Amino acid sequence: PRDPNDILVPVGHGPENWINASTPLGYTIRFENVAEAGAPARKVVITKTMDSDLDARSLRFGDVGFGDVVLDVPEGATYISQRLDLRGTRGVYVDVLATVDISTRTANWILTAIDTVTGDIPLDGAAGFLPPNRVAGEGQGFVNFRISVRNEAENGARIEAGARIVFDNEAPIDTPTIFNTIDRVLPTSTVALAGQVTSGGAVPLSWSGSDGVAGAGVASYTILVAKDGGAFAICL
Repeated sequence: PRDPNDILVPVGHGPENWINASTPLGYTIRFENVAEAGAPARKVVITKTMDSDLDARSLRFGDVGFGDVVLDVPEGATYISQRLDLRGTRGVYVDVLATVDISTRTANWILTAIDTVTGDIPLDGAAGFLPPNRVAGEGQGFVNFRISVRNEAENGARIEAGARIVFDNEAPIDTPTIFNTIDRVLPTSTVALAGQVTSGGAVPLSWSGSDGVAGAGVASYTILVAKDGGAFAICL
């Protein structure tokens, strides 16, 4: 089997893909056994080494899926070890194992077809859990996870993301590397009187803001007004 794989990173702002560093980042790694493949995959190994600006201790595993099967992983999982009984649809069990090594900042997912008689990987090359993707979606799969930015990561730091996927005994295939940029510093803004209050009570205002040298920039402004010491409300 072969694998046109990729990794999806958080959607950021602008060409630098700016992201807020204060919330966990969600990633999805996708893999596919292409339609031209000659056999179903029996074992898929996915390896993701985290950027040094990410906190490997904060990694939490999300769902794992392939074809029409989705393993719903409990929120906050730091480890996955589960056997799926797919004898009725694929003729095998599928073991799903996901671990993270803090020292190397590496997460691993291993999906393995298990022969129901021998308890080992099937010897039959036609047996497996991920068929060639000849019917839309049946040969595709994914894993996802969430992770936080390290407190020490600097504003403007670039977080790169890529993964390695191995099908059975084939050569490793690396996903394209894509990136986000950390925006850690909040923008500032000011509101000023832009002229004299008119006889009709109109108050001319001007406003401006800045996101510093390294930042995503100001996307929009919301003007709040309070009357006679009351609560602020959105005016514009």
